[in-house]
Amino acid sequence: MHTSMTSDFQPAEKQVRECLERILASEGFVRSERQSRFLRFVVDRGLSGANPDEQEIGVRAFDRRKGYDHRADPVVRVEAARLRERLKIYYEAVGASDPLVFDFPNGALAPVIRQRQAGTKSASKWRKPILTGLVVVALLAAGVAVYLRQRAETAARARSASIALADRAERYARGLEVMPVAEARRIAEEAVQSDPTYARAHAMLSRVYYKILNDRLDETNRKELRDKALTAAVEGIRLDPKSDLARSAETQIYSEVDFNLQKAAASCRNHIRAIPDSSRLLSQCAGIQSLLGNKELSVTWAKSGVAVDPDRIGAWFTLAMVQFRAGELKGLRETCDQIDRRANGGLGGAGYRAYSYALEGKHTEALATLRKAENPQTLSDLTVLSQRGFLAVRAKDQAVVQDTLERIETFRDHPNYAADRAVIAFAQGNSDLLIEAIERYYLNGHIGYANSLIRNPFLADVLKEPRVQVIEKKMRAYTE
Repeated sequence: MHTSMTSDFQPAEKQVRECLERILASEGFVRSERQSRFLRFVVDRGLSGANPDEQEIGVRAFDRRKGYDHRADPVVRVEAARLRERLKIYYEAVGASDPLVFDFPNGALAPVIRQRQAGTKSASKWRKPILTGLVVVALLAAGVAVYLRQRAETAARARSASIALADRAERYARGLEVMPVAEARRIAEEAVQSDPTYARAHAMLSRVYYKILNDRLDETNRKELRDKALTAAVEGIRLDPKSDLARSAETQIYSEVDFNLQKAAASCRNHIRAIPDSSRLLSQCAGIQSLLGNKELSVTWAKSGVAVDPDRIGAWFTLAMVQFRAGELKGLRETCDQIDRRANGGLGGAGYRAYSYALEGKHTEALATLRKAENPQTLSDLTVLSQRGFLAVRAKDQAVVQDTLERIETFRDHPNYAADRAVIAFAQGNSDLLIEAIERYYLNGHIGYANSLIRNPFLADVLKEPRVQVIEKKMRAYTE
């Protein structure tokens, strides 16, 4: 396929970028982040002298995993055809006077840039009054065009800045970039300030606020942050009703901050009616149904999320989680195989595969499975260390137990230290620390954490404790 962005005509990079920003600021592209991201990527790569192939475009512009089968997944070719039509509409309307034309020939993955051809002179003879009128109209049109172009360029700069800031905010929210809380808030808030009409910026602002709440990084303004997170999500939905990021952020506040699972379930169902093919929303519904104890329904939702987008690894992790809670061992291991095919680093499917063996009482095999996937990244994860220590106790591997406890001690300042250390103590026969962790979570308003400890199949015996039974009874009000 033709992937060159060059032709005999070689425009200056500044002129190319100016035309690109005008295109991206036009109504047709402002409303299509997917097409805007595609066009920006191929133009940027072309200006750097590179000719991206279909695989690279799929990974970088459409978030496909590395090594995906582009022959089976034609997203790039489909979007290139749509982009060709969208550009055609642009040049027939607001882009009619642009000095450069970004042309996507049939089968091309990147544009050929050409200079707009000047129109031919009319051979018709115009009478002077008509000619004068045309000159006046032309001058007015030119003034309007300059004004609209300036507005477009201003909007394009604002959108470009908002996109860059929202990308940083997303990396922080997903745990891919570490930064101080104040800086993360500033970046997310500036993303919205740069372009208040950009729905994704509002969704990322909501997710940053949520992360601060969820990781308990700011306990002084919890209610204020909660309200701001919800407001940002709702605004994102208003700006773009098809934004599953914003819709997911709203439901996340109900389910994991308020722990109002019934309201969260209703919210999620409403969002799926609006976007029935959203893998993210289907997976989110699955997680909520799992917390509600609806095992079969949660697995059904999760499988739907996988079916909609088999390349989204998050959908597979959700399926593994609900299958683990539902005790579906055979399906769980098959899911772990799928995760391994898609994972880049980390544990992959080893964590849930180890759990599947442990559910069968094969603790030595479970520990060996987990340890086989160990690397510096996993050994710096407190949750993984908690699982490692728990399985080591059950497998009676005292050396690994001791090593794990020493590693966990380096996390004494982490908010989850006491609870994750308590899980290992529980495996050793001491339930007091786990009971205290559940009580602390509940009394501090972190009901989701308390519920997740109680609902863990390996910690089910803690429900026999009277102090936990009291808390569990109170928590039913949030789930019934």
